[in-house]
Amino acid sequence: MDHKNMDGQSAFGGLLLTFLAGLAVGAAAATLYAPQSGVDTRAQIADKTNEMKGRIGGMSGQVAQKAGEIKERIVTTARESMEHGAHALDSAAKSMDATARSMPPSGSPAA
Repeated sequence: MDHKNMDGQSAFGGLLLTFLAGLAVGAAAATLYAPQSGVDTRAQIADKTNEMKGRIGGMSGQVAQKAGEIKERIVTTARESMEHGAHALDSAAKSMDATARSMPPSGSPAA
């Protein structure tokens, strides 16, 4: 498994979340300090909220897709590791069996 790649994806997710949080705080501050009426401010907040919902909805689909890809890689890696381990175990068992067959029976005089 490539831990370096997984850590990079985790760091990207954290960076994306930090960016979105900063964007939301900046938009809220700009809206609240803008010189306009309360009705206009509320309408602008509603518009920005809907816009952010759309962006987040689009990103959630991308995150879900990436999560699915990561899951598939993990499953594939686990399956390959299990197959490799089973092959190594089988090989070791055959080697032990061959060694045991080549040994003289116990109690027999050594040659």
